[in-house]
Amino acid sequence: MNDAAAYLHVQQTLWRSLTLNAGLRLDHHSVTGNQWIPQFGASFSAGRNTQIKGVVSKGYRNPTLRELYMWAPSNSELEPENIWIYEISWTRYLFDRTLIAELNLYRIEGKNTIVDVPADNYAGWQFMNSGRIRNHGLEFLVNYRLNPKLNLNANYSYIHTKTHLPAVPEHKFFAGADYRLDNWLFSTGIQYVGNLTLDEEDPQLTDSFFVWNARVSYQVNRWLGIFVRGENLLNQSYAMYTGYPMPGATVFGGISVKL
Repeated sequence: MNDAAAYLHVQQTLWRSLTLNAGLRLDHHSVTGNQWIPQFGASFSAGRNTQIKGVVSKGYRNPTLRELYMWAPSNSELEPENIWIYEISWTRYLFDRTLIAELNLYRIEGKNTIVDVPADNYAGWQFMNSGRIRNHGLEFLVNYRLNPKLNLNANYSYIHTKTHLPAVPEHKFFAGADYRLDNWLFSTGIQYVGNLTLDEEDPQLTDSFFVWNARVSYQVNRWLGIFVRGENLLNQSYAMYTGYPMPGATVFGGISVKL
């Protein structure tokens, strides 16, 4: 199986504040054939601290060799994934650019998303194309560098799905902090996941939960680091897919080496 592609990208700035860009890619795949993939975008700077962007683009992914042929849950009848993405974003810098706020609104229209679903085979699962999807939602994030040592961040996303897919939540919120003291780095964050679909065959089967993670690391020298990380420290009972519960409270450590 082989894949080859060629693409063209053009960008032009007008009046120092408006930038337009466009691109076109031709993808040739030995199994699925040719596919044209366009993209259009614009960026407008409304002053030094405000930026507005818009994008219309096509997303495309061929099934991998494993998804098509290699062991269960492979499926040789899979078709490529196709989506169109429409997105507009607003970014604002405040307090001498120590605080960044960003709001994104988007809509996704697509078909043939590859998902693994329960099946009557020896593995119990099989890759399938999910059919058409129409989703829209918003994302909001804020990052505030309070001082050189302390950084705060939070984000929220909402997604409305006409076609319910496993592991896709309606609401997701995260709040975290990073604190650096000499060679020490302390990081922690808590995440809320709401109305998470567990089973494509039963969209009413959902889950909601909080997860708290934390990490402490120490940089011994420029090439050696030591860390300890705790996950699901609230010991929440939750799952991303029905019948597959996630681990409870877990603590582990290790070293990192930069060569």
